[in-house]
Amino acid sequence: MTLTIIDQERSGRLAGHSEPGAPLVPAEIALIDAATEVSVIATDLQGRITIFNTGSERLFGYDRSEMIGIANPMIFMVADEVENYSQRLSEEYATPISGFAAVVENARRGIAEVREWTCIRRGGDRFTVSVCISAQHDREGRICGYLGISTDVSSRKKSEQDLFDSEARSRAILETAVDGVVTIDAQGAIASINPAAVRMFGHQPSEIIGRNIESLMPVAYGGRHTARFARHLARAYRRDVGSGREVLGLRKDGTTFPMEMGVSEFRVAGQVMFASVIRDVTDRKSTEEVLRRAKAEAESANRSKSEFLANMSHEIRTPMNGIIGMTELALDTDLTPRQAEYLSLVKSSAEALLNVINDILDFSKIEAGKLDLDPIPFALRDCIEDTLRTMALRAHVKGLELAVRIAPEVPDSLFGDPMRLRQIILNLVGNAIKFTCQGHVLVSVQLERQGPDVELHLSVADTGLGIPQDKLASIFQPFVQADGSITRRFGGTGLGLAISQRLATLMGGRLWAESEINRGSVLHVVLKFALGVLDEPTQPPPDLNRLRGLPVLVVDDNAVNRCILEEILRNWGARTTLAVGAFAALALLRASFERGQPFPLVLLDGMMPDVDGDSLAAQISADPALADTIIMMITSNNIPPNFDLGAETRIAATLTKPVRHSELLHAILSVLGRQTPVVRPVSTFIPASAPIPEEPPVINKFALKILVAEDNLVNQKVVAGLLAKLGHQAVVVGNGLEALAALERETFQLVLMDIQMPEMDGPAALALIRAVERLSGAHLPIIALTAHAMKGDRERFFEEGFDGYISKPLRIAELASAIDALNPFTALSPHSRALSSVCS
Repeated sequence: MTLTIIDQERSGRLAGHSEPGAPLVPAEIALIDAATEVSVIATDLQGRITIFNTGSERLFGYDRSEMIGIANPMIFMVADEVENYSQRLSEEYATPISGFAAVVENARRGIAEVREWTCIRRGGDRFTVSVCISAQHDREGRICGYLGISTDVSSRKKSEQDLFDSEARSRAILETAVDGVVTIDAQGAIASINPAAVRMFGHQPSEIIGRNIESLMPVAYGGRHTARFARHLARAYRRDVGSGREVLGLRKDGTTFPMEMGVSEFRVAGQVMFASVIRDVTDRKSTEEVLRRAKAEAESANRSKSEFLANMSHEIRTPMNGIIGMTELALDTDLTPRQAEYLSLVKSSAEALLNVINDILDFSKIEAGKLDLDPIPFALRDCIEDTLRTMALRAHVKGLELAVRIAPEVPDSLFGDPMRLRQIILNLVGNAIKFTCQGHVLVSVQLERQGPDVELHLSVADTGLGIPQDKLASIFQPFVQADGSITRRFGGTGLGLAISQRLATLMGGRLWAESEINRGSVLHVVLKFALGVLDEPTQPPPDLNRLRGLPVLVVDDNAVNRCILEEILRNWGARTTLAVGAFAALALLRASFERGQPFPLVLLDGMMPDVDGDSLAAQISADPALADTIIMMITSNNIPPNFDLGAETRIAATLTKPVRHSELLHAILSVLGRQTPVVRPVSTFIPASAPIPEEPPVINKFALKILVAEDNLVNQKVVAGLLAKLGHQAVVVGNGLEALAALERETFQLVLMDIQMPEMDGPAALALIRAVERLSGAHLPIIALTAHAMKGDRERFFEEGFDGYISKPLRIAELASAIDALNPFTALSPHSRALSSVCS
């Protein structure tokens, strides 16, 4: 018997004769033995192997010496498989058949059979073979044995199984796919349709297969589809197939629906076929329409919000301009102390209200994405120190120490938005001062990271109430504070920290808080800046050589202030000694004098318990041994409790906290350069009962004749009063038409034009003036005077043809600066000098 996987025709060729079952001759046996690709096994009637060729050795792993005359081919067979086959034959032929007899039964009956069997190699590996078994006859025609020719078909079977599995997966995917899949032949006839497509179009497969794909589309789309297919088959337009497009689908009931269809080409038996994947996009289109309408409504709401904010800004700032402006003018007149006090309260309240308005507008602009940064080169230390100077009075009135420490390695020249940095500092420090009743507020700046950009870590630490841990996150939410009662106790909109957090994000940083109840809070902000280049200083840098090794005594009861002053002086090269109070300071001064190493310079805190700075300065001045000691006072803005207006003490210089580094350095160098200390009063504060000196009139040799177009009567008085303070002559009219008439009657060097006015507004009047100027070649400077203070208003007014822009409420400094920039007589008028005298 031979096990092999070949067809019957090949079996005959290997046998070497045309008569099936004829006995093998020696030449044929030699040919069979040489065959290596097929297995040829011959057996006698009992199944003993008589031929086991080279192909059999390779296929089964046994040597022929182990097989011929010894073994039976059943050692290669799987017992269960042979038993199942035996049972089937026994039933078919109605006689018991088993084992080897079952394997050769059909051959014995003269029935040619090619069958696949599972065989076992030496070593136990199983594989599939195709076997052709035939009976061998002697010369008398009797069966004398069996011949089996076998071929390994494992690879083919695996390929067939893989193909079957792949087809099964494909069928499963197509059957369960959400999208419809339709296959089409080269003539456009539908070859198959999956269940999703059946549900989508309403046609059963038997109703649609064989019909043209156009039957699934409206007439117009169907014609286009046929044309696309024709172009693709002609290879004239390759983009028709392979890309998706959106078309209309036609259901069985005649209704249409939007669908996305993608077509790809494939081949089956050399024939071109197309697969079309179809998706019903009705729901998506409906959702897109809802989103489109929602987007349009949101944009409309956003425009309405922006318009509302602009109008609110205008409507609020216009009366605020009158309140603040008229209050400032009234404060410059002859008033009783009580009247001055009342008006000062009105002004401070108006300023507070304006800050609230600005917070709300800023927050609204941030929420609307309309707040942008305005980066410029700036000096970091000047920006921070100037900002804190504006907060000093609030801190000192509460008896708080306001201190700043900027690490020496922090670069000073930066490129960024100093106004937004100032806004963040004002919010954080203002918050700290508000919620701190005693102790200090410390602003620290450290270098977080430096590369192409600079990351600064700014922290504001206070000794205030503290915030519970579960409330820390809520303090950055708009209109929310850690405790609802806080608003009633301390006031505020609850927007400051929310605005600061959003500004920090805009500046590439982050803001967070740490706090402990009754121990205070620390607000941290990390901000990114580029390194900047400032203009070259007009004066040479200070000479620090005079400070190197200079002994300096620092007297301050506050440990934070002592550490900051020590660090500053140490960086300048001085040798610093610290004293907590007056008694320690006097002891150190006298001990150093006795050693022959007196302190040439003493920095005194003005506000200390037990013995304040004024009293300590008096004691030092009264001691002959300390006569050469130079005393500098660093004090708060408020008057010491025991201050005597008539007392004079030998103090070389008085500085106000928080001290700017540059001011401290120049003050020290200045007093060290004098031969004798200067005697000056400890404080320059004037008691409220003292008479206010009459202000001399301002004389401006570059005065302008200015036309003011403003419809609001209060604002007319404010603008006219401010212009008078700057030495200018003002002519006031109520609208654009009156402005045009005034320009026809008189000559003006400049116009202040309100934007919103009755009869003719500012832009309309401007357009007529510029139209006349295009004919005459003249140009009259016109400044927009407006309560519009939203982002983009300035740019819009300049595009319309205005030469300047001032937002209400008016500030005399801004007004003077805008006029100076457009003064036709000189590029630098004395407004700044006049302004200094007015505001001092």
